[in-house]
Amino acid sequence: MNLAGWESADGAAVRAHVAAVAERTGAAPLRVHRRRYGTRLLWNATFALGDAVFALVPGGEVGLGHDPATFTPTRAELGSFRCADDPSAPDPLAGWSLESPTDDPPDPVLPGQLALFPGAAPPSPGPPRDLWAYLKGALTPPRRVVLPTLLVAVEPVRCPPGWTHAGVVRTLAARGMRLPTPDEWEHARAAGARTLFPWGERFPAPGSRGPVFRLPGGGVVDRTDGEALGLRYLGSEADELTADPDEVRGSEGGVAGCGGMPLFYHLLPEASAFRDAAQVARHRAGEGWRKAYRPVLAVG
Repeated sequence: MNLAGWESADGAAVRAHVAAVAERTGAAPLRVHRRRYGTRLLWNATFALGDAVFALVPGGEVGLGHDPATFTPTRAELGSFRCADDPSAPDPLAGWSLESPTDDPPDPVLPGQLALFPGAAPPSPGPPRDLWAYLKGALTPPRRVVLPTLLVAVEPVRCPPGWTHAGVVRTLAARGMRLPTPDEWEHARAAGARTLFPWGERFPAPGSRGPVFRLPGGGVVDRTDGEALGLRYLGSEADELTADPDEVRGSEGGVAGCGGMPLFYHLLPEASAFRDAAQVARHRAGEGWRKAYRPVLAVG
């Protein structure tokens, strides 16, 4: 059953497919349920395999990437983006956080940190930078690909000291598993969404806190059970390895948060198609940032 069939299937068809996946892989079904995720209504299915929990990620022909020309920002989103040009300006998106509330004050904007984030620059005279040009450099391009159905580990595994890409590949191969390709990683996060984020096009509304947050104009995204298909992500805590040893996904190295970047930049890595070119370059150069990997198992 491909992704389109999975999304439109009734309960009986979904349960039959889950049973077939279990038979092919030896994984034990744990939970099958339908949940609302932002503006979407999605089936989630999890399995126990070895000592880990895996989520079903249906494949087939899918769309990946994002065309910046299709993105129309709200006034607040555009204002937050342009705060990188003027750190003294108030951030219109200020007040939201995907973490649980704390009493810690926000980090100040440090102009010296701005150049560390792809496309950002210290304040300078002249017209503001172009949002759409920036997004073109920060997101993978639109494309159609055909991908296999996978069982994907719900929780990524942090790489131990002394890890190597080849060593991780060998460890997984001994268990009949592998790393996801960059396209598979992106698809598992997007779950078929063609919007900027897996939950829709909009950034969270200011004032949202924790894993359940509001969207402008109404709507709630509940990430208590993970992302769209039930997967959990480390965010800026670690890069995730892919089958391509030169490509990592999922992180911007903590620069946006630790460097006090405007909140537009802090949240953009949540976009399914986000690819931090600077972080990838640092990875290729062997420069340190925490790494994790996500085992996957192809469904026959």
